[in-house]
Amino acid sequence: PGVEYLGVLDDKAGRKRVTMAIQIPAAFDPKKPCIVVGPSSGSRGVYGAIAVSSEWGLKKGCAVALTDAGKGMGLYDPA
Repeated sequence: PGVEYLGVLDDKAGRKRVTMAIQIPAAFDPKKPCIVVGPSSGSRGVYGAIAVSSEWGLKKGCAVALTDAGKGMGLYDPA
């Protein structure tokens, strides 16, 4: 339970795109904020680090920021 936001940053020239996912658990406490950052390795997509970063951070009430570091296959569209 919580929310997830997907987004893309680019260099405005179309040469570099970075996909990001931000996961905020329902248990997140803004009075004691914590964030875990998980860049994917190699050519994996934005969710490449989900097994480690999200697993650990979300269970502890931390927000999690995932990125493909500009190396992934592009934006994940569940639709």
